Amino acid sequence: PISQFVAHIPWTTAKLRAASAACEKGARLVGLQNEEAAYLWLQDPRATWWNIAVEGKQPDDVQGASLRISGLRSGTYHVEWWDTHEGRIAQRGETLGMVSGMNLEVPSFSRDVGCKVLRASSK
Repeated sequence: PISQFVAHIPWTTAKLRAASAACEKGARLVGLQNEEAAYLWLQDPRATWWNIAVEGKQPDDVQGASLRISGLRSGTYHVEWWDTHEGRIAQRGETLGMVSGMNLEVPSFSRDVGCKVLRASSK
């Protein structure tokens, strides 16, 4: 579960601050970052306990969303997209980060998805 996603986040040693990030398609985004890493969680606001458990409504997958992260140093970054229900990495990739920001295409997800962005030299 989500505990696998958060297990290796350096909560107390990495000087993390609130993430400078935004996501399209109405997804909620919370996260932490420093200059070399970002740890983000995106959630579909339609995927509430009430909607799913009481009303029996399964929201459609969130598709075609993009994510913009600011405040990272320039360089190559490893990107991990996490299935937080299964507690596993669902997709990996690499991208270039620029001082001006980083844009990522969010893979299709249901309910929520985790994202770790780690500078290649800091992994």
